[in-house]
Amino acid sequence: MWAESLQECYESGLTQFFCPMDDDITLIPMSRNLLCKVCSIEAFVDSDPRAGVLTGRLHFGPNQRGGEADESLLWGYRLTFVDACGAELSEFGKVPKRNYPPAVCCDPWRYSFDLKSVAVPAGATAIQISPYKENWHLLGGASVGFVDLQVTSSTTTSQTTSFTNTTASTTTTSNSTITGTTTTSTYSSTSYTTTRSATSVTTLSSSTVTTITVSATTTTGTLTASGALLAKPDGLSLMLALALMLAPI
Repeated sequence: MWAESLQECYESGLTQFFCPMDDDITLIPMSRNLLCKVCSIEAFVDSDPRAGVLTGRLHFGPNQRGGEADESLLWGYRLTFVDACGAELSEFGKVPKRNYPPAVCCDPWRYSFDLKSVAVPAGATAIQISPYKENWHLLGGASVGFVDLQVTSSTTTSQTTSFTNTTASTTTTSNSTITGTTTTSTYSSTSYTTTRSATSVTTLSSSTVTTITVSATTTTGTLTASGALLAKPDGLSLMLALALMLAPI
């Protein structure tokens, strides 16, 4: 509805109305029947990456009537979401009129409104600005379209499986003993150990886990060798042999 004073914002005589769409019976005057509307609206840029949410600053100029700036009939400006047919969906803010300095020309930055995480109703395609006075507002107004900024992010997770290959070495120990007796045989033995390493490899994919394992094998044994060895004569044996050779017959 509109107040007595806002009737001056409509053209006198017959007024044409239209119904938006579907079963909505709300009557909206044709744009050519409106004599009052803001003179300018700056393009709105959404900075909120969330879908269905608007954040940004809206700039617009003062009301004009008959081609001249005139705010004498109103208290301020009402901001609403409208659909593609111009039907109002929801109101999200009001901007009061500035009394000083008076509006004498179309200043496109005279008014501004900050949208902060404002939810967009389903079907909304534009923001409409219309004059209001007390609880009355103009049916219709100037509008500006918007593009809802949407940013989609994806996360990629990678996993690396490491394994250690261990190899055991073979150590051979030999020990031999020589005695001073010519009739004694000595024995030497060698123990050995052979070890095979075990390796396990795991392959990861989005749907399967595959593991390949090689079992370890350990072999242990003893090698023994025998033989007669001549021992070196000790000092006492040499002295006795020399004495026998030098003794008189």
